[in-house]
Amino acid sequence: MSYRLLDVKVEKVNLDTGRLVIKKKKAVGGNIKCPRDIFVLDPATLITSRSNQTIPFSEIKAGNRVTIDFVKIKDNKLLIKGISVLS
Repeated sequence: MSYRLLDVKVEKVNLDTGRLVIKKKKAVGGNIKCPRDIFVLDPATLITSRSNQTIPFSEIKAGNRVTIDFVKIKDNKLLIKGISVLS
């Protein structure tokens, strides 16, 4: 099952490990509260800007507002499938 976090604020981006840290928020698509605030980037993750152009993960900065589409995988990890940068 996939989930979506709407309009969350990025606290930290780790380019070396492909991890994104956000403030905790309830996910849309079920009554799930994110058990963690750390997400792992999928190599096939689609990242788009406000102008709907594809951008690299390195353009996401702390303080950006984003929407994240993700799935839970084994070991309760949260794998990012898509990111839309809102600001």
